[in-house]
Formats: sequence, structure tokens, C-alpha cells
Amino acid sequence: MAHSLRGRTRRRAVGLFAVALTLAVLTSCNNPFFPPTGLPDTSSRTRSTPGGVLKQLVKSYETRRLGLFRDLMSTDGSFRYYVPQVSLTALNLQNLGARATYELIGRQLAFVDSGSSYEYTSYTDELTIHRNLFDQAQDVVFDVEPRADSVVYYDTLLRVDSAVIIDYDSLAGRWDTLAVPHSVYDTFEVEMRTAPGAKILVTADVLQAVYGTATYQFDIGAQVFVLRRDPLDVSLWIIDKWFELP
Repeated sequence: MAHSLRGRTRRRAVGLFAVALTLAVLTSCNNPFFPPTGLPDTSSRTRSTPGGVLKQLVKSYETRRLGLFRDLMSTDGSFRYYVPQVSLTALNLQNLGARATYELIGRQLAFVDSGSSYEYTSYTDELTIHRNLFDQAQDVVFDVEPRADSVVYYDTLLRVDSAVIIDYDSLAGRWDTLAVPHSVYDTFEVEMRTAPGAKILVTADVLQAVYGTATYQFDIGAQVFVLRRDPLDVSLWIIDKWFELP
């Protein structure tokens, strides 16, 4: 389907969330409280790895299942979707009932500098935006899927155990039992950057008026995902912060 439509599509360079934001602005849905989708809200074990989180994100777009998308997000109020300043305000967010809030990044990350200026929208706003996309699009397909090109793991010390080692003392001519401290670490956070070059084809009637075609190809730039353990199941990962890089 993607290849057969390529000749009838145009391209616009955007971030992945901006694809959904474009349709949301066009349809101007103001209701952030939506009824059940009738589709499963949970996702088996795909997001047990950072790569699985990206795979489930792609699947949520291509199947247009809000439950799969919602399953990936931190719901405790900490989730942020960041875009470089002015990118969001250029698209009339007031039509969505959404608010883009200016913020300086206070923490130095591997792929995002502290002090950088971004605007962000919240978990509730992103559900509204993606509800519009999934409702309005007749088809969504990645011609080129986003892929991780760099992953940084942040570890924390869980505990210090005593590891027992049996060693032969050649001078004394005997075997000795030694208790050696052994540190146990676990990963509590992951920072994952995707390479630019992903491409997504969206078919929606509302695109015709703006782009002159109902099927439009968006080129996706580099993204950064900050993942943390799901508080409901620490074997799974959720997206805590999502950056569109400049």
C-alpha cells in the first residue's frame, strides 16, 4: 500500500506527534474526555524492552488503537511531550483546548542539553490529539519505521551482597573461604534516540483541503524517549518524556 501511493503523496518534515497534531488542528476536537474505544487497553509484554516500546508505538499508529498508545504513557502527571519552542504555537493549539507550556530543560541528558527551551503538552492533551488522528485517518502506515540509533542506560545500586569465594592459599597450603562484597545494580531509566529518516503515510479526507491530496507522506525527524519502569509492573517500560529534536 505504501509503495503504490508514494507517487500521489507529498512530503512535510515534522515530528511523529506533529502528524497527529496536524489532523487534530484540522478537525478541532475540543473534548479531552472520550468514551471507551471498545478495543483492548493493554498490550501483553511488548514493552518489556526499550525496543519493544518503540515497536508498540508504531503498532498503535498503524492499527489506530488508542489503548495501545495510552498503555505506553506515564499517567502520574510527569509525562511531557516536548518540541522546540514555537513549533507547537505555530499550529493553533487553542482549537484543541490544549495548552503548550514553555519550559527550560533543567537536567542534562545524553541527547538533550540542559537549558534548552522547549514547549510541552500533557498526557491528557496527547490523548485528545491522538484520538483525533485515529478517528479521522482511514489508513496510517510507516513507509520507513523509526529505529533506535543510540540507547543510554541509567543504573542504580540496589544492594550490596556478600559473595562467597573459595580460594586456595598456596603459602598456608589450605583452602580459604572468603566473603567478598558484591554490588547488585539494576536499570531504572533508559534514554533512547531514534535516527531521522522515518516516513509515515497518512490517508485522511481532511488532508485534501490543506495538501491537495488525501494521502500525505510526513518525514519524521530524530526523537528522544526517556523511559522509566512502569509503577504498575516494574518488568515493563513506559514513556516519561518524549522530545522532538530541533
